Amino acid sequence: MSVRWNLDDILPESQFDELYARAEKDLETFIAKKSLLSPSMSKKDFVDLLKLEDSISEDLYRLYDMPALRESANSSDTLAQKLKGRALQLLVQAEDAVRFFSHWIKGKDVEGVDTLDDNNARRLFAASKPHRHILERARELAAHTLTEPEERLATLKDANLRETLQDVRRQLETAQTFRFKPVSAKRSKTIATQSELMQYVHDPRPDYREAAYRSLFDVYKNNLPLYFFVFQGIQKDWDAMAGLRGYESPIAMRNVSNDLMSGSVELLLEVCRRNAPLFQRFFRLKARLLKQKKLSRFDLYAPYPDTPDERISYGDAVDLVMNTFTDFHQPFADRARRIIDEQHIDSHPRKEKSSGAFCATVTPSITPYVLLNYTGRLRDVSVIAHELGHGVHSLYANGQTIAGQNPTLPLAETASTFGELLVFERLLASYDEQAAAALLFDKLSDSYATVMRQAYFARFEIEAHSAVAAGVTAEELSDIYFSTLTEQFGDSVDVDELFRYEWSYIPHMVKTPFYVYAYAFGELLSLALFARYKAEGDSFIPKIEEILISGRTSYPHTILKKCDIDISSDSFWQGSFDLVEGWLEKLSKIFSHEKI
Repeated sequence: MSVRWNLDDILPESQFDELYARAEKDLETFIAKKSLLSPSMSKKDFVDLLKLEDSISEDLYRLYDMPALRESANSSDTLAQKLKGRALQLLVQAEDAVRFFSHWIKGKDVEGVDTLDDNNARRLFAASKPHRHILERARELAAHTLTEPEERLATLKDANLRETLQDVRRQLETAQTFRFKPVSAKRSKTIATQSELMQYVHDPRPDYREAAYRSLFDVYKNNLPLYFFVFQGIQKDWDAMAGLRGYESPIAMRNVSNDLMSGSVELLLEVCRRNAPLFQRFFRLKARLLKQKKLSRFDLYAPYPDTPDERISYGDAVDLVMNTFTDFHQPFADRARRIIDEQHIDSHPRKEKSSGAFCATVTPSITPYVLLNYTGRLRDVSVIAHELGHGVHSLYANGQTIAGQNPTLPLAETASTFGELLVFERLLASYDEQAAAALLFDKLSDSYATVMRQAYFARFEIEAHSAVAAGVTAEELSDIYFSTLTEQFGDSVDVDELFRYEWSYIPHMVKTPFYVYAYAFGELLSLALFARYKAEGDSFIPKIEEILISGRTSYPHTILKKCDIDISSDSFWQGSFDLVEGWLEKLSKIFSHEKI
């Protein structure tokens, strides 16, 4: 059963021009209200301006997201590309048009308007509690804000350079096909999508796993000059803007946008590095289970030995996730059910559909959308739980403003990863010892992929930005990446040289530089929350809900402190790794008396 999403809830195509015209008119109205700006302006006039800005933002996101999601489902949809281009142009115009307001809020000089002093800023900001954190945070970021003309140029540059480079990469990826020829296969075949190819890295047959990786990286290696061109352009742009805005380092610009102190991020990455030997122990155990002297990188995601290649229908997978969510907490499940019932899911892979999975939040009043590439494997069930978890998070926070609904990146993985853990535990409790071993086997592999792999991606990005700034070739960048693989695997995994090109296949480094550490942050945070839930039971659920409801209305450390979580504590992060070590010990114990 394949389902496709209904995007009319965002905006029927027939109403695009009407909404576009309304957004243009509202922008003119907003610009005309510049004359109201004054340190002594009334609270009512100030709040009315905030509400008008929110209304314009919601219309702009609807105009952009409808065609953008259409294009995600079909990259050859030329009308979607045209409408997205028009919407992006209006977004750029809007950002330019209302910049005077954001500059004034920050206490920057605005032509023809008296500067907003600190006392009056506090007075006005207090008038709208839903906007207060966003406003106070904007004022704190004034030191990293350029002049109005400079910001205008930066906006135009992002729309015409960054977005274009990202489009080049997207078009390149969706156009790629893969020649797949395992050693045991009589003939090769062409695989049309990356999603379909990547399911073979989990295949029980070793030659199929290796063939999938070789097919993947042969294509990326052949296109390496183009991928490097895009990567280098994005990195140089990011670094230049970080310097112009006065950030101490490229990653610091992401940390500030995440409302995190650099020290907390450095601590996270250091604790991850310190725990690399934990996963190396798992890889050695995995080699024994696979009857290998040393685990091959081609076999990193090999399934548990002799596991039947069972497929789960999409309907059964959704039922499993929903039953799990219901047993946890009905309001949590009800929000996931909304996404399903309103037909906001596109479920199965198709040619020219984007690979991977994501959840898109458009506005607080619109139920989020989920893109999947469901192939029927057990791990695809976890993906459903993960992406629906994102949607649940958005729906908990839909009482916030459009600027306050989406949490910062580190907190954005909270409900999604928590949902995965709920499904994992439900399955673990229902399985016999051998089936439980297989589940633990896969969970540890997934935990590596979500935590350690992402942490080392971030470490590579830090090195890559320095290298690009100093001047580097694509092959030299590949050498840097390969050195990070050597460090994280130690002597536990035999890594083929072909994996030196793996960096080129990671889209987040181009789409959202330094995004990846948020996965490690979210996974480890969710492990801590899950452990607290198991220890305290249903009485802890309101605290989890409070995190989800908060959206971006406070700093992460403030939101988490309500649950007695201190993200500046080494022991907090280490405690989550201790839970992972418990899984490993449980798996090791199952085989402690067996010859493997």
